[in-house]
Formats: sequence, C-alpha cells, structure tokens
Amino acid sequence: MKFVSLLLLLFCSFCMAESIDVLTAKAQNNDVEAQILLADKYLTTSSPTSRVDALYWFEQAANNGSSQAAARLASLYLEDGASKRDIQEAIYWLTRLALEGSTDAQINLGKVYESLPQLPKTLDLAEVWYRTASAGNEKAEEAYSGVLEKKFNAQRAKQISSIEQLEIQFDDLSLKIDPIAKKVLGSSVNNDSLIYTLLGFSMILIMVIIWYHLKLRNFSIQSSALETDSDYEKRELQTKLAEKNHQLRQQKKQLETLYRQFKKIQSSPQQNKARTSPVAPAKDQKLSLACALFGFQINAIPSEKNIKIRYKQLCKIYHPDLKGSDDEMKRLNGALKIILHHVNAPLQR
Repeated sequence: MKFVSLLLLLFCSFCMAESIDVLTAKAQNNDVEAQILLADKYLTTSSPTSRVDALYWFEQAANNGSSQAAARLASLYLEDGASKRDIQEAIYWLTRLALEGSTDAQINLGKVYESLPQLPKTLDLAEVWYRTASAGNEKAEEAYSGVLEKKFNAQRAKQISSIEQLEIQFDDLSLKIDPIAKKVLGSSVNNDSLIYTLLGFSMILIMVIIWYHLKLRNFSIQSSALETDSDYEKRELQTKLAEKNHQLRQQKKQLETLYRQFKKIQSSPQQNKARTSPVAPAKDQKLSLACALFGFQINAIPSEKNIKIRYKQLCKIYHPDLKGSDDEMKRLNGALKIILHHVNAPLQR
C-alpha cells in the first residue's frame, strides 16, 4: 500500500512538472493566459523561489495588458508582513488600474494610503481616491466619509493640544504672579503697589487672550489653504481622467469608421468580382480586413514586435473593462492571429 501511494505521488509530481513546462513554453511566447496560469501554479508549489516566479509571470502578464494580473500583483505585494518596497510596488500597480477606471483598484488604493503613517498628505491622497470611486459606490462613499472624519478629528486634536499648552503657560504665569500679589495684599502700607500689580496681571491676561485668538486664526487660515490645495489636486486629477477617456473614445470612433469604410469597399461589385478570381482569395480578404482594423496597409505590414505594440494600444480601446465590448475584443484577437500568421508564414516555409 505504501508503495502504491509513493507511485501516485511521483506520478502527480511528474504531471505537474510537465504542465509547468508546457505553460512555460506558452508564457515565453507572450501568451497572457498561460502566464497567469503559470503564476498560479507556482503559488501552489512549495519551492523556495515559487513566490518570486509567480510575481515574475504575473508582472509579465500585467505588462501585456492583463488587468487581472495587475490586481493579483497588488494583492500579493500587500500580504501580511509587506515591506516598504512591497507597499510601493502595490501602490504602482493599483494606481495603473485606478487610472484605467477600476473602481475596486481606486478603493484599495485609498485603503493603502489610509493605512500608512497618519500624515496629512497620505490622508489627502486616500480622500482623493475614495472620492473618485464614490460615484454610485456605497462602499467608497462610506470610506470617503471615514477619511473626512479622521481629518476632522486630527485637526480637533491639534486645537485641543494648543489649548492645553496655553493653559499650562497661563498657570505658570499665575504661579509667578501669585506670591507677589499675596505679599502686596498682606502689606497695608503700600496700596499703590497692589493696584499696579493687578493692572500688570490684567495686561498680561489680555495679551495671552490676544495671542490665543491670533494663533487660532492662523490655524484656520492654514486649514483652509490645505483644503484649497486638496480640491485643486482633485480637480486636476479629474480633468486628466476626462481627457484620457475623450482620447480613447476619439481613437475608437476613428478606427471603427476606417473599418466600416473598408468593409464597404470590400462589398462593392468590383470587390465581389475579385473574390471570385484566383488573384484575391478569401485569405487575402481576411488579411485586408485585419490590417484595416490595425490601421496597417497590406503591402506594408510592420514587424511582429510593432504588431504586438499596436495590439496593446488597441486593447486599451476595445477591452470590455475599458469601455469596449467582448465582440470587439474577439474581433481584435482574430485580426492579430491572421496578421501574425501572415508575417510568420515565410519563416515557416
């Protein structure tokens, strides 16, 4: 029985090793899905370098445009015991996702900034991301309200601390003046000294009150200036996001117009004749459609590297997570396969 168990264990290990080898070969060819699966495989192994390998393949998939891989990277970097460097890496990937419009990434980025040491700047950044994600999201709205409450409590604590320090200074002044006042009151000879002492005490008290009011006024001015700077940063961030979305929409409209025009040309009577002739087979028509979708000319197709760069740019327009659709993404993937097959065909021959 022990021998059978040992054989099963060895067989499972062999299968897993073979599966990792197959996935590695696909991942090295920039197969995003294989890269994510390979990273998941490494996370389930007990190798000393398994976590490092998983982070590497998740990062490759994220650089190839996978939002899922970027989210997994941020999650791994934020695990228990994360160092300062890990937190900075997580902030980098969450910021990329947040700028692409991911509400979950915006909320998680706010949580990370909120968990950092309680400096005014980190709370301001958390407030910005919570507010960006709060449109129609109850979870983000609650977090946004919590950050505002924390900032209010911090300001109130500073005011209370200033008042306590003022009271301590006032008590010290009272202690210094009280012995003199008692001595003057105990003497029935010099009544003028008592009057001067009381006048001096009153002047000091008035000066302390004036100083306190001036300090409170300066504090309110600083608080309002801080709020103004924060509002300016928010408006600037919202403007940048709006400009990016507008550019993506314009690019998408231009590509769709180009594709429709090319389809119209393909459906003309002359094109129908060309389809029946041996000069323009169905394969060339598919290649022409694919080149039109990528914005290439069929007689001037660039190298495989430039094709993939163009594919990543188009993914930002047609991906379902970035205001595209599944049909458009399928059409883009099909066009990529046709163009790559045409480019690599001479090499295979």
